[in-house]
Amino acid sequence: MEDFKKIIGILPLWSSSIFLSTPIAIQSSMAVLQALVMDRSLGPHFKIPASSVIVLISAPIFLTFLDRVLLPGWHKITGKSLMPLQRIGVGHVLTVLGMVVSALVESKRLKLAHVHDVSMSVLWLFPQLVLVGIGEAFHFPE
Repeated sequence: MEDFKKIIGILPLWSSSIFLSTPIAIQSSMAVLQALVMDRSLGPHFKIPASSVIVLISAPIFLTFLDRVLLPGWHKITGKSLMPLQRIGVGHVLTVLGMVVSALVESKRLKLAHVHDVSMSVLWLFPQLVLVGIGEAFHFPE
């Protein structure tokens, strides 16, 4: 019976991860499709790959910064630690912000493509992907 209670206690965390993973998967797929039609050249001989590895890079970097600097600083200032559900909530907010930035960038890209027939730089995708990476770092508490 005790094991069953533990499983029931984990269900809110598990279900919240579904709500986070779905937009991240959609945004990652969309970022690759966006990058394929954007200007990916960086100099005369190098093209930035269309894959969205920025999330995979930003999440561990920020996770290290979070564990070594932000959380100890927060504890020192407030005298309290962030609860796991609070960290997950911050992760959700950052993921939503990443989706908002993604929508704004896509709107601007479409406007430039249709009205001015100009291709945006793929570097415009970095802020949204970094926000999602930071959100992932907050979403998975210790």
